Amino acid sequence: MAGNVEFDTGLLNLTLVVIIALLTAFAIIFKRSFLKGVFKKLPLKLKKAIVLLLSLLICLIILNPKVANSYEKIKTKGINVVFAVDLSLSMWCTDVKPTRYHAALSLIQRILFNKDISQAALVGFSGYSAVAVPLTEDTASLYDYLRHIRPGDIEEGGTNLYDALMTSLLSTERKNKRKSNIVILISDGEKTKGRDPMKAITEYKKRGVFLITVGIGSKQGSYIPQVEGNQIVGWITKNGKYAISRPNFSLLKKLAEETGGV
Repeated sequence: MAGNVEFDTGLLNLTLVVIIALLTAFAIIFKRSFLKGVFKKLPLKLKKAIVLLLSLLICLIILNPKVANSYEKIKTKGINVVFAVDLSLSMWCTDVKPTRYHAALSLIQRILFNKDISQAALVGFSGYSAVAVPLTEDTASLYDYLRHIRPGDIEEGGTNLYDALMTSLLSTERKNKRKSNIVILISDGEKTKGRDPMKAITEYKKRGVFLITVGIGSKQGSYIPQVEGNQIVGWITKNGKYAISRPNFSLLKKLAEETGGV
C-alpha cells in the first residue's frame, strides 16, 4: 500500500537557517576542543556522512513528517451501519401510509444517501433473524435487495427482538476499531417471542456498538392486514377477533438509551 509523506513547507526556510547555524556551531566546537583531533583522524567520507546524517536528523525533527496512508484514509472513513428490519406481518399495517413496511423502506433509503456511511448490512427478522446482506460498500445493491423482500417472507411468524439484536451485533465489523458501528433497529417493537431483548444490550456495551431504534406505527395501532401480492385481501384474526398491532415505543426507547443511542 502506497503512502504519501506530507511536510510542513512553511517551516522550510527556518529549517535551512537552523541547519546552517548548527553546522557552524559544530565547526567551532571541533576547532576549539579535544574533538578536533578525533574528528581530523576520521576518513573524509565518514566526516561527510556524519555531517549529512546530522543534517537529516535536524530536518526530520523540525519538519515533523507525517506518513498518511491513502488506502487507510478511504477504508477508515465513516461508519458501518447494520439495518435490522422487522418483516413480521404487522409491518403491513396501514396506520403509517401506505404501510409500516414502506415507511421503513423510505427511511433506509434516506439514510443510505449519507456520505458518512462506508459500509452497510441488512438483517431481516420475524420469529427468527437472518443476515440478508453482509457488510458491503455497495449500498445501492443493498437497497435493491431490500425492495424485493417483504413482510411474511420469514416462515416463522412473530417478532423476536432479542434474536434480531444479536444477529445484527454479530454482523458489525470488529477488526477495525477506527470505525463506528451502529445498528438501526426498525420495528413496531411488539415483542411476541424469544428472550428478553434487554439481555442483548450487555453485549452491545462490551463491544461499543450503538443502537438506534425506530418505532414504526401509531399509538392507536392497526388491524393486521392479510396480503396477497400487493393487495390487502382481508384481516388476520386471533381467537375470533381481528388482531391489532400496537407499537411498543417505550421498549424501543429503553433499548437504545442503554447503549447511548436514541
